[in-house]
Amino acid sequence: SGTGLVYSQIFTQHQNLWDTRHHPEQPQRISKIFSKHQQQGLVARCHRIPARLVKGCMKPRDLHKLGNEFTSIFFSNQSFQCAQLAAGSCFNAVDAILSGQVGPNGVAIVRPPGHHAERDAPCGFCLFNTAALAARYAQKNSHDPQLRVLILDWDVHHGNGTQHMFEDDDSVLYISLHRYDNGTFFPFSEDAASDRVGVAKGAGFNVNVAWSGGRMGDSDYLAAFHHIVMPIAAEGGYNLTSISDSMAMCTSMLLGDAPPSLATPFPPPHHCAVATIREVIRHHAPYWRSLRITGEFRTWTGSGSVSGSYSDSVPESVQLALPSPKHRGKRSSEGKKSDKRPLPPAGQEVATVTPRLKKDFLLNCIESHDLSRPIRCRVWSSSLRDWPV
Repeated sequence: SGTGLVYSQIFTQHQNLWDTRHHPEQPQRISKIFSKHQQQGLVARCHRIPARLVKGCMKPRDLHKLGNEFTSIFFSNQSFQCAQLAAGSCFNAVDAILSGQVGPNGVAIVRPPGHHAERDAPCGFCLFNTAALAARYAQKNSHDPQLRVLILDWDVHHGNGTQHMFEDDDSVLYISLHRYDNGTFFPFSEDAASDRVGVAKGAGFNVNVAWSGGRMGDSDYLAAFHHIVMPIAAEGGYNLTSISDSMAMCTSMLLGDAPPSLATPFPPPHHCAVATIREVIRHHAPYWRSLRITGEFRTWTGSGSVSGSYSDSVPESVQLALPSPKHRGKRSSEGKKSDKRPLPPAGQEVATVTPRLKKDFLLNCIESHDLSRPIRCRVWSSSLRDWPV
């Protein structure tokens, strides 16, 4: 038992032959991550899972042809094998978890990356969408035919491929925190906007925290996790140093280590981050009870603590801003036009509420709370819970 870990040096053989030193998606990304795990003694504490190849449906020469048709795609002679090995290694990790060979979690240090790859095309350094493949593999091979999966994606770019694969599926909850800049940041698509909540029965199961207007830091991400990611999850990177540190920290947490103390005090969230969080809440409150908060809260400001209570409804300003659950029918990055009307997830209803508060406690809390101190609140429970990551 214990946390599983899969890695192979073969992954470093995928590289851009025309730019081996300066291309951002370089082999050192994965070797540095593994080295950091070794330096911190994490590899020795994990149960090693062997890597394996999966059979691909495309030949290497076909992928080379595709590389000339898409942006930000490169190949070496080993690229196809690395992509097969990345997918197979994730499958092995899933098998080890489902069979009980390792504890309730595992880590896959693999490349090429995957979240930009579409169903039928590579994109943005990504050949196969390994996270999406692993999710479907887990559902297919689980003893639970109703297995639901949460994919949490905090890469700086939006995972367009992952979203497109699951946007009409309520069995996979996709949450992405990414730089958006009003559609001007890669992959340059309005599909990455906060109002893209999913379609048909998948409405509410696609959550885009789309940052615009500046570089976001710890305070902004903590605010998003406090007010969006964790409530929804409970209910229902190219810098070599930073990606190595963050991946090692994830593995350390999966092994059960206590998180390190954060430097305090935190500055308040950036005003653009607050605007993004507000927008996400407005678009997803019809689908998630946990965003219609009930209970008590406590927040700390420079002058001391402030207490209050939430009603069982959304604050008035949020309720008035709630959109009718429909898409605007704008063209997606896949060239398709979506005119499907999303419906609330099965078993849920769109709330009809009567606001009891004069102030927007939720959004005031986001704007003013000291993130170095705890926020205490109770949230609705529902049938949408226990999402495995």
